[in-house]
Amino acid sequence: MSENSIKYLTSKEEKKQSFRLSEINQQLSILNKPTKIDVDQIDNSYIHPSQMYIIVVGDKATVLEPLKKLGYPIIEMDIDNLGK
Repeated sequence: MSENSIKYLTSKEEKKQSFRLSEINQQLSILNKPTKIDVDQIDNSYIHPSQMYIIVVGDKATVLEPLKKLGYPIIEMDIDNLGK
């Protein structure tokens, strides 16, 4: 292989790498700026509230009353009744 062909291959590889970086930057730009429509489509496709559990950990005196106002069923647990 001549010296010129080595330079050509190097240049070709640099172009491929530059294209990959450009493509990655474009994808990152899209991922960093989701629209409400994007979020709604994901929400409707993958998230089903009727099949979810919400776990809240914190000071009962602080979090319990605001949680009750949300209207969801609440199951209280503490370290003493885990697994019972």
